[in-house]
Amino acid sequence: MRWKLAADQEIADDDMGYWLEQLGLEPQPRRHVWESDEARAGAADFPVVVIGAGLNGVNAAIQLKLAGSTSRFSTRTTTSVGRGTQNRYPGARVDLVSRVYSHAFAVDFPFKHYFAPQAENERYVTWCVDTFEVRDHIRFGVEVTQLRWDEPTGLWEIDLRRVRVNSRNVGPRGHLRGGCT
Repeated sequence: MRWKLAADQEIADDDMGYWLEQLGLEPQPRRHVWESDEARAGAADFPVVVIGAGLNGVNAAIQLKLAGSTSRFSTRTTTSVGRGTQNRYPGARVDLVSRVYSHAFAVDFPFKHYFAPQAENERYVTWCVDTFEVRDHIRFGVEVTQLRWDEPTGLWEIDLRRVRVNSRNVGPRGHLRGGCT
């Protein structure tokens, strides 16, 4: 069959899967499918730590939850998610079309701007966290200070610390402004 996307240019059959994913027609195009119930049950006991609750960290948390993991992830911000919470300069926004700067499985968010400003992107990431119910997996105000690989056990050792926030750095909605101590 001959496929055409736009401008009368044919798409090779081998490329069709890519374009269907890009169009966001498949809600979970890369989700993991377990071969058995026993394998899925093992995911709950497999420890995973995701560092950061930005767009990619939230994506990882959602995918891990869908795969059956009970993993936790941490973010050094104290009340909100998304790297954009720290980018509060005037006119901050994404340089990609808002739909491109979103997850294929989370396209129901009502973006109001073609190139969404910072506050709208923050609302999108928060919407993802709440819609896919991963907020309980986030440890707010926790910073990873060091990672060490322990060869004998085959495990990572992770040093964490609580982020202290003084009232000067907290904005009107409890969001951080500037650095943390």
